[in-house]
Amino acid sequence: MKLQHCIIFFTVLLFFIGFIFYVPSVSSVTSAVQTYESPITHVQTTQNVLSLTFDLTNNNEQLSDILSLLDTYQVKATFFVTGTWASSYPEDIVRIHSDGHEIGNYTNSYVNMTQFSKEEITNEISSLHNVIKQLTDSTMTVFRSPYGEYNSFLISQLKNLNYSTIQWNIDSLDWKGYRADYIVNHILQDKNFSNGSIILFHNDGKYTKTALELLIPMLQKKGFSFVPTSKLLQLDS
Repeated sequence: MKLQHCIIFFTVLLFFIGFIFYVPSVSSVTSAVQTYESPITHVQTTQNVLSLTFDLTNNNEQLSDILSLLDTYQVKATFFVTGTWASSYPEDIVRIHSDGHEIGNYTNSYVNMTQFSKEEITNEISSLHNVIKQLTDSTMTVFRSPYGEYNSFLISQLKNLNYSTIQWNIDSLDWKGYRADYIVNHILQDKNFSNGSIILFHNDGKYTKTALELLIPMLQKKGFSFVPTSKLLQLDS
C-alpha cells in the first residue's frame, strides 16, 4: 500500500508541475489575440456623416459622369486606384484630385500582399504613392487591400508607412448589376448603416450612377453629409 501511495503522490505532483509551466503559454496566446489588428470598416461618431468610396481597377467607364454628379451635389469621396489604372488614366487622376476628392492606394499591381515581406510591401505601396505624388502633388494616407485580404503584419507595416487600412461596412453590390432602386434599398436597409458608415461603390457598375442620383439627395434630405474617408477618420469618437 505504501508503494501505491507513493505512486499516487508523485502522479499528482507531476500534474501540478505541468500545469504551472503551462500557464505562461496561455497568457502568450491571449496577448497575441489582444494585439490583432483589423482594417477600418467605419467610425463611431454622433455626426450624420458618411463616406462614399469607389474602387477603380478595370476601366474609367462612367467615371466622368460620376464625378460630375458628385460635383452637382457637392459631395466629396475617396477613389482607390491601382498603379496600372493610374498609368492608363493619368488625366482622370488629375481630375479626381482637382475636384477635391481623395485618392487612395489600392496597390501598384492589384496584388494580395498578405505573404509579402516588409520590403515587398514598402515597394508595392511606394511605387503608386510616388506616381500620385508626381501627378497631383498630394500624399495618399488611406489604403484598401485587393480581394479584401489582410493580416496584422500587413496593417502594421502600412501604419509605419503612414497609411490607414480601409475596408467598408456596406457593400452597395453595384458590381452585381442590380437595378438602381435595389442598390438604394439595399444600402438604406443594411443593418450596418449608421453614422460613420463607409460605403463601397465601383465606377463601372451598370446602374451605379443612377443609384447615386437617387441615394445622395435622399440622404442629404435626411441630414447626412459626405466626406473623404481620411476626414471621416478624424471624427472617430
